[in-house]
Amino acid sequence: MADYYSILGVSKKATDKQIKKAFRKLTKKHHPDVSKDKDDVKFKEISNAYEVLSDPKRRSYYDRFGTDPKDKSKPKPKPKPNFGFNIFTTRPKVQKRADNIQYILELNLKDILEAHTKTITIDRYEDCYSCLGSGATELVACELCGGSGMEGATHSPFLFMQSTCRKCRGLGTIPKGECQECQGTGYSNPQEEKVKVNIPKGVEHGMQIRVDGRGHIGKGKRNGDLYVVISIEEHEFFARDKKTLYCVVPVLYTQLISGGTLLVPSIDGKKIKFKVPPGATIGDQFKVKGFGVPVFRSEDRGDLIINLELFIPKDPNKEYLDLLKKMEDDISDEYLNRFKFK
Repeated sequence: MADYYSILGVSKKATDKQIKKAFRKLTKKHHPDVSKDKDDVKFKEISNAYEVLSDPKRRSYYDRFGTDPKDKSKPKPKPKPNFGFNIFTTRPKVQKRADNIQYILELNLKDILEAHTKTITIDRYEDCYSCLGSGATELVACELCGGSGMEGATHSPFLFMQSTCRKCRGLGTIPKGECQECQGTGYSNPQEEKVKVNIPKGVEHGMQIRVDGRGHIGKGKRNGDLYVVISIEEHEFFARDKKTLYCVVPVLYTQLISGGTLLVPSIDGKKIKFKVPPGATIGDQFKVKGFGVPVFRSEDRGDLIINLELFIPKDPNKEYLDLLKKMEDDISDEYLNRFKFK
């Protein structure tokens, strides 16, 4: 099993934010549309690693057992024996299908406020007509299972169990040689297609949307699927943590002392009237309900958290400095009495 932490370049104690940041950085570097190496295998490894480590349950299982609970390549758990009876299993029907396509869709925070449809352009390939998508000159019987696709194990004279062959993954055959028509890729006839993708509101960075049958085109087997990976751009004013938005609003010194009203922009484009209470301090947080982002697959919406930041002019004139000095003199006694350092 691959080391997903090493693939993303994070430690096993990495937080969700660190994992998300590492994934975003690597996807921008290795995506086939922007990478000079065109390393699809590397990109798939990165996506698979993030899919597991971003899911708390799958990550916990992976940390304990070193495997992904949703990994279909693993042998299935052995059935509990019924003593006194022979247990036989039949060969599973391996669903042969063409390869999937992975597409990274860039969205901004406004894009996730409402459900909508995006039209994307993808490159689809047909299976090679010569090798039918295997990429090989011939398919030979698997040596481990003898072509049956199953491995058997006898535990007692009355108990015989089978599992999917770990070498051929249940196919019963192993590819041999390189097809000259497709140079071993298994593909031919590239086609450019436009696909409409339904984007639910509240989607999060790293989520995948599956479009059934819109992957590469199979010959004599099912088409692959299209997996659209959501990548959400960072906003210049708002920071997102799931359903909550955060922003930093500069305020004047006088507004902190006597209070005031500010017009704060929202992600919807509306202006929020926010009242700064008298005596507010830097670092105070104020919640504005219902101005965050929608919750995925829910009618709920998060909140906006406003952090205050003191506005300091870069080039104050003499009159401004004189006023500050006078104010300092007026409140110096109160300051010293309140904060007596022993």
